[in-house]
Amino acid sequence: MVQLFYEILWILAALFIVYLFKAKGELGHLPQEVLGHLVVFFVSYSLMLLYRLYSLRKEVSIFLSHHKQIPKNLRELSLGFLRPKMEIFLAQSRSLFNPSKNGGLEVTQDEMEEFVDICFERSTKSYIGSDSNLPSVFMKLYPRYVVTQNKRRHKGNSIDYRFLLIEQASLKGDYESNRSQFMAFYDEHSVANIKLIQTDPYLANDAAKQLKLSSTDFGIFDGSFVIFFHTPNRPEESYRIQLITMDKKNRETLFTFLKGLVKSSHNISVDDKSLTFPPLSKREQQVLDDYFEAIII
Repeated sequence: MVQLFYEILWILAALFIVYLFKAKGELGHLPQEVLGHLVVFFVSYSLMLLYRLYSLRKEVSIFLSHHKQIPKNLRELSLGFLRPKMEIFLAQSRSLFNPSKNGGLEVTQDEMEEFVDICFERSTKSYIGSDSNLPSVFMKLYPRYVVTQNKRRHKGNSIDYRFLLIEQASLKGDYESNRSQFMAFYDEHSVANIKLIQTDPYLANDAAKQLKLSSTDFGIFDGSFVIFFHTPNRPEESYRIQLITMDKKNRETLFTFLKGLVKSSHNISVDDKSLTFPPLSKREQQVLDDYFEAIII
């Protein structure tokens, strides 16, 4: 917002300089080509600023509403009260976009799920997720995640993928010990047309370290942004989330990470009350590679 204010001041200053040139009669001496470039520059820059202001219409509306509702003699007091809260908001924004490994925004489970809901509401393409939690644990950590993901499917999406970075023996143990939670996890994914893929957690961790990913647990939304999840190891700990944009470097990094998992991955299937892990066929591997390229690259 502050940067936008300075940009508006800059263009107003530039227009004032042009006005001075015109007042002195010197503007007419400039070549027509230069004048044309100036007109194009000011028009395009003004349109860009207008678009940025439009994108901040809700924030501007809130500010104007505050300005109208609060009596004039109390506005300074009100702003003095709100300013520390705005500073907290800005600090939280910086944490959310912090790329460092131990960074991220600390949130409660409800706040995390609300944020995920917003992300899915704005998602129009297929989703790719990666998670290292057992299905029964996933259902406790993210009770609304798959349901929210399934609601998005009504927008016309085809298929989503979730990679489980868990050893087969651990998945079988969870299936035997926590059958109801495991099956709830499995059935919700089946209904939502989210394909579950099991892959080697050690391979994933090594690849994440090599590629400097902040976490192996993430969700790629809309092929344009990614949330990295840092889930609590103990009840007293909070969730941490990080949001990054899918620029060229991040696209290549995530593509390399996921593509490297495919050859060691297996399907997850529950049939006749038994859990099995059929290996991915060559065709399935190629479909995944093509899918990653279409969504990420």
